[in-house]
Amino acid sequence: MKNFKRPWYLHQRIFKKRIEPIAFVHHLHRLIFGVAIIWLPLLFLASAHAQERAGEALTSTGPVPSPKVSFPQSPDKKGGSHFPDPEAPARVETPESQPTLESLAREVVDPSTRLTLLTCKNQFFEKFYGLKGTGYQFLFQPIITTDNFPFLVWRSTVRPTIPVMVQPDGIHGQVRGLGDVQFNQINFFVDNKWVALGLGPTFIFPTASHELLGQGKWQIGPAALVVYRGSTKFKAGALIQNWTSFAGERDRPSANLFSLQPFVALIFKEGWYLRSAPILTCDWHNSDKWTVPINLGVGKVVKLGRIPFSISVEPEYVISHPQKGGEQFLLRLFFTPIIPGY
Repeated sequence: MKNFKRPWYLHQRIFKKRIEPIAFVHHLHRLIFGVAIIWLPLLFLASAHAQERAGEALTSTGPVPSPKVSFPQSPDKKGGSHFPDPEAPARVETPESQPTLESLAREVVDPSTRLTLLTCKNQFFEKFYGLKGTGYQFLFQPIITTDNFPFLVWRSTVRPTIPVMVQPDGIHGQVRGLGDVQFNQINFFVDNKWVALGLGPTFIFPTASHELLGQGKWQIGPAALVVYRGSTKFKAGALIQNWTSFAGERDRPSANLFSLQPFVALIFKEGWYLRSAPILTCDWHNSDKWTVPINLGVGKVVKLGRIPFSISVEPEYVISHPQKGGEQFLLRLFFTPIIPGY
């Protein structure tokens, strides 16, 4: 009887271990990295090669065609179809009308951008205060903009943040899994060439797969964004958020967290830029409230084929921190495909 139960018991333990959510998320983030690191560069190279072949075909078969001329479309009142409006001026599409690398760099460093940015942020934590070991975070943080968001008059941007985390637990080594998902929406009631000013809600959802990777609370609060746009070589502003818990696990402490992210950016020729955007946080329920980092990063916008993207590196050091558990030094690597809105 014992010989029969032992294999069955061991099989149950192995089966349960295989379907643990933490292990599943750990393999999921490996899959995401495999796609991002292997397939995206291949797609970009294939797109560039196809464009080069198309250019060679055009030059070998005859003269370069003239710039494309298009006429604005006007609706057909009878059938609802569209046809060229002969009274409207023609638009000539030339290479000069396409955005330059410098203009795209201005959009990358601007959180109020009108473009869609698919930011993939890799954070490597080299040291923690009071804890041994290293950590890692992968954040998928797109910025999606729209001019006709439902039930709203102003232009809006939405920015979800989906984290996959690896961090020391202080006891047995490391914990891996999904962290708490954040989401904010900014509605711009001032939006001109000099300044952008917007307000909106911000949320934190208790999606963490392990108690050490999240707060276990549903949280909501206000968000505000201000951006100075008066210069083509300089951008500055701040994103302010505050979350307060209103529901969640009863055995977890309530949350009331303030976040301030000032940013300053310098834009150079050929798509180069310098940026500093530290995130200062304050836990109102903790006597040791503030976490204050300093950082400075360098990045560049490049094009492979028709798809532009930004690559940047940003080291950060924390000068003020909680007594235990806060990060001391980390390195960020950004990979941001740009979905043009032109």
